[in-house]
Amino acid sequence: MFVYVLTAALGLSAGVMFGVKISPPFRLAGVMAGVLVVGAVVGFGLSLGDEAPWIGPLFAAIAIITSVLVAAEARRDEPLFLVEPYWRRVILVLSPRSATKAERS
Repeated sequence: MFVYVLTAALGLSAGVMFGVKISPPFRLAGVMAGVLVVGAVVGFGLSLGDEAPWIGPLFAAIAIITSVLVAAEARRDEPLFLVEPYWRRVILVLSPRSATKAERS
């Protein structure tokens, strides 16, 4: 059980690292921190093998959901997202069209 709680916590931290917008001089450090967390979870999961088979799916699901939710909150001040409620911003973050509209404006 402790392994899954630790995996969930690492999934949350990786999702926050991938979802937040970091200013350019530190962007690489933020991405590398997320990649290191992913690498640590993959290595830990491989070392455990069949003892904890849900580490990978649990980590991936929590990291993806967290990164989308954090990205929706972080983009609240962009012109496209300014008047939208939170859950509408979540849907817009998932839409590939919103990224191209935001780049044009």
